[in-house]
Amino acid sequence: MATQFEATESKTERTFVSKNGRRITIRKINGARRMQFLRVLGSDLAANAAYLSLAAIIVSISKVGEEPFPFPNNPFQIEALMERFDEDGTAEEVAIAYRDAFMVEAEGDAAAAKNS
Repeated sequence: MATQFEATESKTERTFVSKNGRRITIRKINGARRMQFLRVLGSDLAANAAYLSLAAIIVSISKVGEEPFPFPNNPFQIEALMERFDEDGTAEEVAIAYRDAFMVEAEGDAAAAKNS
């Protein structure tokens, strides 16, 4: 089932309510944010595709409730946040929401461009 997002004009942020009732805002990881993310990971972890995809789940969260969600400063913070959000299944919800918000749309745009 597709994620139900709150109405917004933003193409880079989406907000949804998790199964446990938390409002979570996710932000598309692009441009400067991607560079910051890779710098935080360092070259070894950035080259690890499995770690990179899991860490991206946490880095995409920009707000929980009305509180801004701080961007992690090191891999240890990313791992601690993943543990916190993975305990109740929220990390999986964020991953699905990110896919629904930003990746499915991009796949549709690519298919439309190909068929033009």
